Amino acid sequence: MSFEDLVNEAYRESKSLLSVGLDLSPLVVPPRYSMEEYMENIIRTTYKHALAYKPNLSCWVGKDEGTKLLKKGCKLAHEYGRLFIIDAKLNDVGHTAREYARSYLEEMDADACTVNPLPFLDDTIGSTFPYLSEGKGIFVLVYTTSPHSQMSWENFYVNNLPAWKFVALKVANDWSQKYVGKDYSCIGIVGAPRRKEIAKKIREICDTQIDLVPGLGVQGVPLSILRYLVKKRTYFPGIIANVGRSIIKEWKEYPGEDPIKIVEREAEKWKKKIMKAVR
Repeated sequence: MSFEDLVNEAYRESKSLLSVGLDLSPLVVPPRYSMEEYMENIIRTTYKHALAYKPNLSCWVGKDEGTKLLKKGCKLAHEYGRLFIIDAKLNDVGHTAREYARSYLEEMDADACTVNPLPFLDDTIGSTFPYLSEGKGIFVLVYTTSPHSQMSWENFYVNNLPAWKFVALKVANDWSQKYVGKDYSCIGIVGAPRRKEIAKKIREICDTQIDLVPGLGVQGVPLSILRYLVKKRTYFPGIIANVGRSIIKEWKEYPGEDPIKIVEREAEKWKKKIMKAVR
């Protein structure tokens, strides 16, 4: 099954574009749960509302048995027919990048991982190619969410182009062409601009890319931006919208309530908000 098929199937079953961010730092996990217990409860109670799960690697590396826990989370997500996307921002020279790609896409069996293409470009992206023909995907950073990074994407130039546009064109015209399926390539993008002008340009350039949109919720990327990032006239609308702390940390706002019920409630709420935003 191709990566596009996996996405379509998860979307058909969940009727959702929501990705739940599994950034389980010590400040996020309720005291009554272990990291493993909280992760498993999140997946078991939200899979009806979520298309995917996205753990940020920084929250797992260095923890006791962190890699084993990620494997368990990936296996559980797959049991429910959901995607597991490791937010690793893979970035290095060729031989090292290949080992990173093998660790995430083969050893952990994630469906996809995020990739930072600069400065190594073809070295980094090429390291993932052996896995793309096996139903895996990658999401290449094009425009990230923090104000400082957005300033860099717009004001740093490569070959006389803003960095975001240079990378977007590389994704669309060079790296992904041999991997395009019916509607989408298995090489997607991470793109979450706050201005609709940039969002429209990203979708125009990256017409065959699925956009993993971070930053909704706590980071403040507006829901309204989603309507400019969707792809029209396709079954799957081309975006996976990630929400992390506004779901998994929301229990802190309701002391005395069951954290797992709050997680389920917030996931359902965000699913509805996202679907409404793209109509």
